[in-house]
Amino acid sequence: MNSNFPIITILVDGYNLMLGSVVSPDAKAKRSLHDSRHYFLRWLESKFDPQQRSSVCVVFDTSRSSHQDQQSMFHGIRIIYSTSHLSADECIQQLIKEHTSPQKLTVVSSDHQIQRTAKARGATAIDSELWIESLNSQRQRTTRQDDSIAMENEKPDGKIDARKWLDEFGF
Repeated sequence: MNSNFPIITILVDGYNLMLGSVVSPDAKAKRSLHDSRHYFLRWLESKFDPQQRSSVCVVFDTSRSSHQDQQSMFHGIRIIYSTSHLSADECIQQLIKEHTSPQKLTVVSSDHQIQRTAKARGATAIDSELWIESLNSQRQRTTRQDDSIAMENEKPDGKIDARKWLDEFGF
């Protein structure tokens, strides 16, 4: 794999996550595979800040025939399209086996073989649906914390300025 990319700390089984959980059945029926993949990547992008995105890698199967994996970036997220001679599952397993710090790696897939490979190398394996729940609850906690800080900053210092509030609301 290309060493010009930052080290991967989150490795995602793309279609496993996308088709299993993120893209609704109605959306799947209405969108092309390309559009569904783009929607999924936009969703994933929204879950990480720009600095975090550089350590995320998503692997998709592809029917392209070449002798090298096709790699690209999507708003900081590394995308690998596996080749015809290597399935996405095999590509993910290869990435796990080649990872220099597997203890720092989280592998997101519901595929049990991928999970076994990850665990055997000391990586964290998490089921796709559990990971989505974790991301969503993390986002909700962050939002609540931000709201709490904002409210704390707006709290009066114990004295209520009734005139200010009456003026504010036109009384």
